[in-house]
Amino acid sequence: MARIIFCCALAAGTLVLAGCGDDVTTTVASGTVRTDSGTPCDGALVVFHPQESERINDPKPVATCDDQGKFTLTTFQKDDGAEPGKYGVTVVWQAKVKAGRLSLSSESEPVGKDQLKGKYGKPASPLLTAEVTAGSPNTFEFIVEK
Repeated sequence: MARIIFCCALAAGTLVLAGCGDDVTTTVASGTVRTDSGTPCDGALVVFHPQESERINDPKPVATCDDQGKFTLTTFQKDDGAEPGKYGVTVVWQAKVKAGRLSLSSESEPVGKDQLKGKYGKPASPLLTAEVTAGSPNTFEFIVEK
């Protein structure tokens, strides 16, 4: 009897989850992050935070800058971009530190303090903004003060 109840609950949960998906269309969005002196923000974390009130809890497109400061956003699948809309953009650029000073918040290399001193890491009051539009190039260039 318990097995039947478990199977029914599992099937009902699967149906509910299957019905929760919206048809969401993303569009490729990429860009660069550099300091005002031209230094690429290698390894910086870029997050696009939806600004429209009805989208405030939607998935947030994210990316990590390469050694040239370039990034391509990911929302659902690698490099799929972002949904069209207005975004506040945060950038956190943690300094790399020598091994031995490992931060538990890092899943790869040890990291240090934000080289941008938290100035661009506040989702509630972002200093950077972007608008992603469907059917057009969405290439952004962000210049940050170190």
